[in-house]
Amino acid sequence: MTCLFEGAYPCLKFVFALERKSCQFFLQFYLPSILIVILSWLAFWIDLETSIPSKLLTGIFSLIALILLNGVAGYTSVATQYKTSFSCWMVASYVLVFGTLVEFAVVSILSKRTSAARGFEYLKPPFAGSDKANEAVRDQDILVKTLPIQ
Repeated sequence: MTCLFEGAYPCLKFVFALERKSCQFFLQFYLPSILIVILSWLAFWIDLETSIPSKLLTGIFSLIALILLNGVAGYTSVATQYKTSFSCWMVASYVLVFGTLVEFAVVSILSKRTSAARGFEYLKPPFAGSDKANEAVRDQDILVKTLPIQ
């Protein structure tokens, strides 16, 4: 067997040393998303019966903040055809924040069921008078404690 390329041939050798500064990217995108997820988890410690709107708004604002952060990251970074670690990180953040909203819904449904089982009932208000006067309160629920008859 003969080798066609025997001998010494001149060649050029290129060495590229590439370095990425990830500290700025971490501070600009990863750290805020971590803080937003932690902020959404603070809703776990808010009392359910006294502040339903605050739990709901905390989850919704966290989700909106993540959407805006992802939009800014997409606008400032280079578009790629493949998944990046940041896109996987943002999907995980979306799942965690959306999970807090799902947890809130499940807990509020279960608390209504357990309060009804303990003797609380959700009743519709009685209607007397004209329909226009009662239009505002027609669909509101009233929590009433049923007392046993002695």
